[in-house]
Amino acid sequence: MFFYQKIDWTDFSLWGAGILLILLLVAAISDFKTQKISNIISYTGIIFFIILCFLNIESFWQNLTVFIIVFLFFGTLFALKWMGGGDVKMFLLLSVAIPVQFLLSCFLWVFVFGGVFGLFCLFKKKKSIPYAVPIFCGTLFYFLMSAL
Repeated sequence: MFFYQKIDWTDFSLWGAGILLILLLVAAISDFKTQKISNIISYTGIIFFIILCFLNIESFWQNLTVFIIVFLFFGTLFALKWMGGGDVKMFLLLSVAIPVQFLLSCFLWVFVFGGVFGLFCLFKKKKSIPYAVPIFCGTLFYFLMSAL
């Protein structure tokens, strides 16, 4: 049940999910083709969803706390050069766009897809993994599973 908690779509609107998926898809395509994610994509999404969270002040403080934790964790991975800056910003986008109670389940699916995609890249002898692709795929899969 933990891997696919059913989302109450009144808490997380369909249009919000659609905007998030579009941003993640554009980032995934860009990351796959160029190994770069535009700051316009990530910052626009982060600012948009922070404003959306601010409309519900309880949600805002929860998401802000999670945003800081995600920033510290993935920022450390970036500082160690284990992850790219664009990928960190995509995780930050997820941390403000997805309600806190669903975020860990979504991250788990992102990591599952990341492992599979990482093995694929290893067999293809790629130097780096465009991690925005598994971020998009894992989030999309989580949304589809939670809608069932």
